[in-house]
Amino acid sequence: MKNNLLLFLGILIIAVEISGQEKSFRPDTSINGICLHDTTSLITVIPDISKYINHAGPGAQASFLNKKGTEIMTLIFHSGSNANEVAEMKVESFNNQNEIPPTINEIETFKTNNGIALIINKQTLVSLIGNDFKNEKINETEFLIYKINDIKTSGFLCQYNMPEYYAKYTFKHNKLTEFKFGFTYP
Repeated sequence: MKNNLLLFLGILIIAVEISGQEKSFRPDTSINGICLHDTTSLITVIPDISKYINHAGPGAQASFLNKKGTEIMTLIFHSGSNANEVAEMKVESFNNQNEIPPTINEIETFKTNNGIALIINKQTLVSLIGNDFKNEKINETEFLIYKINDIKTSGFLCQYNMPEYYAKYTFKHNKLTEFKFGFTYP
């Protein structure tokens, strides 16, 4: 009986620790239906993705504009991953008329599974995904950085079999100007 009680308490403590790391942070895992580490979702949204991937550099990337041409989404693929497996995603304002990437006409604005989109304020972001962040400020630019990095206690990391997840949100004058999230390169 005593051993059963100790076993029960041990399992309860582990469960609290597992839920504790992610309790105050809801990770972003997709943008407009394109999910991290899900090749099917990518091909569903962008069927001909392979012709847009730039393999120059340490990893591969593909960038796309929203319908209005005001936002750019960059998909980042890690070396050694499965084909068309997105590891990181980045969204920012677009204003470079020298290199114009392809447009996804069906997407008005790039938005995450948690409803994060450019121009929202810090309070809205925190209310949507949680308050377990590190805050950095440089002049008028503020960064909110979220991390999950304990694979032993994180069901989220175990689900993806990755050692660390991060999300970085950049604010200028309390407006979201850029966000990037995904898995660090192992």
